[in-house]
Amino acid sequence: MPQESGYLASDGSGPVRPVRRPRLLAWYGSDAEGDGGAGWSLLAANGRELARGAVLYRTDRELGDALRELRADRRALRYLVLQRQGRSWTWVAHLPGRRSGVREGAAIARSARTYLRQDQCRKGMAGFPAALEQLRGSDWDAVLPEPRRW
Repeated sequence: MPQESGYLASDGSGPVRPVRRPRLLAWYGSDAEGDGGAGWSLLAANGRELARGAVLYRTDRELGDALRELRADRRALRYLVLQRQGRSWTWVAHLPGRRSGVREGAAIARSARTYLRQDQCRKGMAGFPAALEQLRGSDWDAVLPEPRRW
């Protein structure tokens, strides 16, 4: 009898597949103009990219600050659904306004792809906060750059 790969249930009753969860990735590279930058992506449990950072960051410190702000304000994000080029739909997530006005409504995330229909875009947009809520503290900590002592 062939054995199935995976984990055994605690009661020994049979194989249990590991739970797949969303993943947050930070990356460092270059953009189309060849400039270096840092960014982030959020992948669904099936590995499909749900969202990306709305901007490239110049340093890992800027990236870390943006991810910390996203983590702290993830339940207060404002969303916009936009139609571009008369046909495709995208969404953008904005941080809440601050009293200081420094990051007043700044875009923090955007859809990783375009959609042909508005209802598909809204469904993809709804998957973003749901996936953020499924991330554990260790998932965030794994991608946040270490604080540097200057």
